[in-house]
Amino acid sequence: MSKKKVKPNLQQLSPEKYIRTKARMLPVEECLIRSGWQDVGLTEILVVRKFKSGNLLVGFYLTDIFCLGVKDSHFKFNCSPEEYDDIIDYISLSGELETISYEEAHNIIYGAISYAEDLGIKPNKSFELTQYILEEDTEKIPLIEYEFGYEGKPFLVTANSLEASKYIPILNKNVGKGNYDFLLNDNDYEYDDDDDYNYDDDDDDDYDGIEDDYEYVPSPYYIADKDVKLITTEYMYNAPNYPEELILTHPELKELYKEESFYSLPEESIKTILKLPRKTLIQDLNHIVLYEIGRLRILEDYITETNDDHFAIMHALFFIGELKAEESLDVILETMRQSFDFRDIAFGDAGSDILPLTLYYAGRNKLDKLLDFIKEPNLEALLKVYVLESICFIAKNEPERKYEIFEWYRKLFHFFHDTNYNADTFDTELIELVISNLLEIKAKEFLPEIKNLYDKHLVTTAGCGFYKEVEEDMLSDVQTHLDYCAYNIFDRYKKIEQKWNRAK
Repeated sequence: MSKKKVKPNLQQLSPEKYIRTKARMLPVEECLIRSGWQDVGLTEILVVRKFKSGNLLVGFYLTDIFCLGVKDSHFKFNCSPEEYDDIIDYISLSGELETISYEEAHNIIYGAISYAEDLGIKPNKSFELTQYILEEDTEKIPLIEYEFGYEGKPFLVTANSLEASKYIPILNKNVGKGNYDFLLNDNDYEYDDDDDYNYDDDDDDDYDGIEDDYEYVPSPYYIADKDVKLITTEYMYNAPNYPEELILTHPELKELYKEESFYSLPEESIKTILKLPRKTLIQDLNHIVLYEIGRLRILEDYITETNDDHFAIMHALFFIGELKAEESLDVILETMRQSFDFRDIAFGDAGSDILPLTLYYAGRNKLDKLLDFIKEPNLEALLKVYVLESICFIAKNEPERKYEIFEWYRKLFHFFHDTNYNADTFDTELIELVISNLLEIKAKEFLPEIKNLYDKHLVTTAGCGFYKEVEEDMLSDVQTHLDYCAYNIFDRYKKIEQKWNRAK
C-alpha cells in the first residue's frame, strides 16, 4: 500500500505560526506593568513565557485604560535571559516596572479592550497575533474588576492631530460630544496654558480643561523613535460576492486541484494548459482565483496550517503571469485587497515569489491602475508592497522606462502630501516600503522627498535607519542582491519547489 504523501508545513519554523499554535503551552514566567499605571492611564504590560531551553517569549502590550484599549503590541521570540534583562533595563529608563500576577495582567488587558470596544474602538491589528501569547479569554481566568476610563468617562489622549482625527469621530458617534474628555499630546502643537484645545472650531466642549498630568509613555520597541508619528491604516474591506461554485470551461485545469500538485506541476501539464484557447483559459483562471478567494475567506478563521488543498490560487496566478494577461489585473489586485491573515493562508511565505512578478506581467502597461490601488483606503500596507515590488521589476527589466517610473513615484508622494498623510491611506509601514524600493532602484532624485518625510517624523529608524544612512545607501554604488529576474513559468515552479523543499 502506498503511503500518503505528507505535505510540508511551510509555517512550522515561523515565530508567528508558533505563537498562534503553541505559545499557550509555554508556562508563564512573569508579568510586569509600569508602577502607577492606574494614574498614568497608558502602560506597557509584559507577559513572559518560558521555552524549555530557558529562552523566553515576551509579549508587549501598550495598553490605554482610559480609552483606546490595546494601542499596540509586539513580541520578542526566543529571547535569551541576557537580552531580556537588557530590555527590562531599557524600558525601566522611562519608569519603574512592578511584578503582577498573570490573572491581573489578563484582566487589565482584556478589560481595557472590552471598554474600548464598547466605545467603538478595536484593538490594534497587531493583537490578532499577540493575543495568542495570552491565555484564551474565558471564565477559566478569575475575574478581577478594574476601573476603566477617567473619572467615569472616556479620556482620549492622542500623540498628534492625525490620530485625533481618527478617534474623535468614533467617540462623537458612539459616546456623544461632551461625554468624553480629550487631550492632544502633540509636541508640535503650541497653545497657551489657559486655552482649551478645540478639535472643531464650532465646538468648545471637546476638551474641558483637564490638567496635563497624563504622562505619555512610548512603547518599549518604539522608544528610540518617540518623536515619530506612527500611522497605521485600519484594515476594512467590504468584499464583493465571489463565485460559490467552481465552473470551468477547460477540465484540464482540474490538474491544479490534484493532491500531488500542491506546490508543483508536471512540465507536460503546464505545456498542455498553455496550449488551451487564450480567451477562455484566462476566463477560467480568473474564475479560479476569485473562487479561491471566496472559499479561503470563509475558512480564514479555521485554517491554521498552509498544507491544505488551496494551492490552486498560486497555480492560477503563475499561468496568468505567463500569459501576460492584462485582462486579469483586477483579479490579481483583488487578492491583495484581502487581509494579512488571508495572505498567510493562501501563500504562506511565498507571497513575494508569486504576486510581484505576476503583477509585473499583467500590470506593466497599466501604471495608473497600480497607483490607484496604492491610493485605496483601509487596505493592508504589507500587501500593497507587492505593487511596489512590481514597479521595481519594471525599473530593473525595462531601464528605458526610468523617467516613467519616477513620475509614478512622484505622483505617489504628491498624493500622500495632498491628503495630509491621512491615516486611511497613509501607513508608516507603507512609506518605509516605498523608501526601501526607491533604494533598490537607486532613485536619488527622491532624496528631497524622503528627507521631508524624516523631517515630518513619519519614518522610523527601526524600519529604514536614519536619513543619513538612507542618503549614503542611495548615493553608493553598492547594489542589492534581490532577484528581479523576469522568470518564465517553468523556472518559477523550479524556484518555488526548491524553496519549499528547503522548508521541509
